Amino acid sequence: MPRASRTSARSRRIADEEEEAEVESSFNRKNSRPGRSRGQREVSPDEENSGEGQGDEENDAEDDEQLQTFDPSTFKDQPLIPRLAEDKLGGFIQDWLTLDNKIKETFPILNNIAGDVEETREENDKKTINKLEKAVRDLIDAKRELDIHRDVLSALQEQASKQRNLENTEERYEKALKSELNKYRSQTSRQKYANNKQFFKYKESVWIAKSDEAMPPVKGQIPAEDGDDESDDDDVEIGGATHSYICPISLKPFVTPVTSKICGHSYSREALQGYAAQNRQGATCPAHGCNKLISLAVCYNDTELEQRQKVALRRQRQRQKEVAQAEEMEVVE
Repeated sequence: MPRASRTSARSRRIADEEEEAEVESSFNRKNSRPGRSRGQREVSPDEENSGEGQGDEENDAEDDEQLQTFDPSTFKDQPLIPRLAEDKLGGFIQDWLTLDNKIKETFPILNNIAGDVEETREENDKKTINKLEKAVRDLIDAKRELDIHRDVLSALQEQASKQRNLENTEERYEKALKSELNKYRSQTSRQKYANNKQFFKYKESVWIAKSDEAMPPVKGQIPAEDGDDESDDDDVEIGGATHSYICPISLKPFVTPVTSKICGHSYSREALQGYAAQNRQGATCPAHGCNKLISLAVCYNDTELEQRQKVALRRQRQRQKEVAQAEEMEVVE
């Protein structure tokens, strides 16, 4: 580019910047005059002296007052379009899911505490263990209500994706939510907890703390209430089973146990790693009667199983100690 052209372009740019600065400065001077509020027009000196322009100021002030007293309840509800349903409702659903996951993390902690309390408590001291059970029930209720919120939002999201404009979204949500919450809250304790997986794990943690026998069905451990049908054979009662703490791969006690999300069987972490490495084409579960493919990737660290194993080992050592003491007494006699 010739030098003259560059100089001309620079001059124009400087002139533009100076003009913008002057406009901004003028605007600031006008809006910084004392006694003038936002929304009032500029009043000339002649109008100020003559009293003219007061009517315009009063009208502007009335307009400002009307804006300040805007009532949101008069604002018409807007229909929900598919794009907003995907973005907005999807965000709400994710928020509920995050809270749900936080609750899930709490159950194993309560189960471990309950097992320790049950193992060490006096025979007639059930105050603490009863409080823990109430906490677990409350947590189950909270999780279920979170699930209901999420399910109702998911149903709304699906409706909005099928309709061009979904109207009365808030009313639909509140109506469906109220109906589902009332259904759950009207259930008896047996209906809420007897077949609940988290409640079963809690009762199991308490049971194995003092017993080697299989746990009886959870339903029988919950007192019947009005609305419970003792003759209802459609309910599948969840009961306990005797536990083996032997890895089906190493045939030794579990060391850092992991449990398959696919089949539910457990293994020692190191044993599974070695087993999977030897069967790169696909390692099948070695548990009797199971042919599911397994790997460390489809397993989770089973801290609850590890805790139960520790309790069982402590109880076994205590029994061995008691047997040894009894034998010593017999020898002395």
